[in-house]
Amino acid sequence: MHKGTDNITRGKSDRFPLLSGSCRASSPTSNIDDEMPLLLDPTKPTDPPLIWFIDDGRACSRFSEGEGAPYERAAATVDILNLNDIKIVEERKKLWNRCTRLIERGDKAFEQYKNRSAVGRREFEMIIEEMNELTRQSSEFSATARACFHGSSLKWVREIVQ
Repeated sequence: MHKGTDNITRGKSDRFPLLSGSCRASSPTSNIDDEMPLLLDPTKPTDPPLIWFIDDGRACSRFSEGEGAPYERAAATVDILNLNDIKIVEERKKLWNRCTRLIERGDKAFEQYKNRSAVGRREFEMIIEEMNELTRQSSEFSATARACFHGSSLKWVREIVQ
């Protein structure tokens, strides 16, 4: 638990909020699969992609407000876990800018590579390697790097970077 810049205490603590209207398992015989957790579970492959990142470093829902549970869950997770704390946002923004610079360098190298330059090919390969390192799940803020690369207008970035 910690206070955000708006002086509101945030954090999961021991809370287990459910989506509005969800059944709550209240006894050992209750089926917990009937519960619909409000917070995203990072261990479920379908949950982390519900959060997206934008170029100013902020986390947001990948879905718009009218899209029900996916939007509600992502928005609540961002708010409750304070994923837009100024310190975290600044780090994401730095990474986004680094990714943007890599795209620019990579595009120049790709142009050289297309024109059969061995130097361009080697530079392009090194940049792709660095981009893939930034998007590995073990890398800090890897989802931010993925958001930047997958949002690129350049075909080679969207198709080559993992």
